[in-house]
Amino acid sequence: MQMNATNLNYTNVTVPVVGLDVDLNITGLKVAESSVNASMPIIKINEDSGVFQFSDLNLNFTFDYFYVTNPPILADMGSAWIAITALDLNTSLTTTFNQSDELLQVQLSDITIETSNPQPFLLFNGVADYSQVVTSLLDTLTAIIRNRIISIVNQQVFTPKINTFANKVLSLFPTEIPLMVGN
Repeated sequence: MQMNATNLNYTNVTVPVVGLDVDLNITGLKVAESSVNASMPIIKINEDSGVFQFSDLNLNFTFDYFYVTNPPILADMGSAWIAITALDLNTSLTTTFNQSDELLQVQLSDITIETSNPQPFLLFNGVADYSQVVTSLLDTLTAIIRNRIISIVNQQVFTPKINTFANKVLSLFPTEIPLMVGN
């Protein structure tokens, strides 16, 4: 399954960073390419449970950027990409219907995230020489954050909170929707 070149957003912000204001302009943010292993079903439904999984998920975002600091010490412009490659997401789920409250409850378990190809996450291709320094710095930072998120999710630390949140969202939907027939 693939999707190409879908525009998502345009941003123009000022970000305060340690005594500097960074005027950042990001344009043309789009999903340049995406794919997932279509040989595996995303959702498997069993009699009283199910499995939700993505296998070999790949997303490539591209955008153009321009930034300048105030005072004007650093400035750069160019194109960039963010790549999420070979990501696997898997979770089991069971559902129950509480008769007294008339609420559907979902219980997620065994949530895992894995990546078999932890390649560089982002690349800035700008006119300034320090685009490579910014790329290395941010790529290292995002790799650390990615690895911590994967570790925390795989240890099931937030599974109870995710279940609570999912069930609160489900409770917002009405159990019955009246239909009007005729005049």
